[in-house]
Amino acid sequence: AVDLRNSDTRNPDDKRMIFEEVEKQIGMSELDARVHAQLRAWLARAARDELARLPAEERATSVLINNVAMLLEDQGELGEAEALYREALEGSREVLGSKHPSTLTSINNYGDLLREQGKLDEAEPLLRDTLDARLEEHGPMHRDTLRSKHFYAKLLLAQGKLAEAELLVREALEDQREEL
Repeated sequence: AVDLRNSDTRNPDDKRMIFEEVEKQIGMSELDARVHAQLRAWLARAARDELARLPAEERATSVLINNVAMLLEDQGELGEAEALYREALEGSREVLGSKHPSTLTSINNYGDLLREQGKLDEAEPLLRDTLDARLEEHGPMHRDTLRSKHFYAKLLLAQGKLAEAELLVREALEDQREEL
């Protein structure tokens, strides 16, 4: 969070005068919110620019594409995030294969975004298949498997399948307890 009350000036009287004027005009909380929004916008622009600079053969399999998609998702840019997740998924499948850990992460991220958008029928096979692949590859207690269980449980909850979601969450919790 941004808190401009922690900012400083060379002259303490300037700081006092500036803060008083800000309070009169919009208030410090509003100024903090505006600065925060500008910083988030700058970060998104910088991330998009870095992604655009990547060579085409590296772009879809880079960690950056998923990170930019997550940033945009967090900022509410769901359409743009969805396109990047889909690009990452398609590129990872093509270059690394369907069962590669990076591909499975891309599938999880894309599927969870679809769930968030209410596209439950599209998300369901992606998240179920990822969970199955991770269970097969790593077993039930691996952190990636637990993450996939979490994503799939959120989907089941969104579908109104409360008993199935509860069972999966309880299973994941037991697995985590055993691992600790």
